[in-house]
Amino acid sequence: MITSAAPEPATSVPVIDGQAIAKLYPGPPPVTALHPTCVRIHAGEKLAILGASGSGKSTLLAILGTLDDPSAGTVLVQGQDLGALADAQRSAIRAATIGFVFQQFHLLPTVSAAENVATGLLYTGVPRRERQERAVRALEAVGLGHRLRNRPGELSGGEQQRVAIARSLVREPAVLFADEPTGALDSTTGESIITLLTEIATAGTAVVMVTHDVELAGRFPRRLHLSDGRIIDRYPAEPGPGGRPPSTRAEGAP
Repeated sequence: MITSAAPEPATSVPVIDGQAIAKLYPGPPPVTALHPTCVRIHAGEKLAILGASGSGKSTLLAILGTLDDPSAGTVLVQGQDLGALADAQRSAIRAATIGFVFQQFHLLPTVSAAENVATGLLYTGVPRRERQERAVRALEAVGLGHRLRNRPGELSGGEQQRVAIARSLVREPAVLFADEPTGALDSTTGESIITLLTEIATAGTAVVMVTHDVELAGRFPRRLHLSDGRIIDRYPAEPGPGGRPPSTRAEGAP
């Protein structure tokens, strides 16, 4: 069971602040995967990024998650401009602040669930015994305290995804990015994963989920809808620059 904690107020420094970020792939012809947009993520938020294949949602996730650099704009992580840092510094901040969960589980097939989770703490300087203890606590938090010694092949798809989530949570990240986390699961199991992600956010870790599923996105109180590299809808509506009422036009549209 995830322990609840009050989220930080929205007036605090965002965990991640994407300022006028854009992505252009050089041609010929050049392709704009993401038009300039701004996205702020605060502690404990539940944000769904919705869009069809090719809409730019995975590009936006990669930039906000610092896996890719924007062609323009700035990404701040807890107030630090990553563009001004060396690669080693950026990697250290990413490792300490950001967790990822993907549609595929990427578990090691020959080791136990606990050992898979403990790999999330490799190269962190955490002693082996503490890695194991934290792995057990992370698995208990996602409801798998009874599956510590089972290998991935002995677990259901939903259980394997919970192991993958625990592996990300073991570092206690400030934000968890989930890219189509239910894509390889049946609807009932997928529903349990969405419930788990909302519990994680309630405990204080921001959760950002990328999905093409309108119904799943509707479970999250904040949503961004992308199409052709532009945000075409924000829910709830956010004021424009200077506190002006939000525009009804797609962001970045000429």
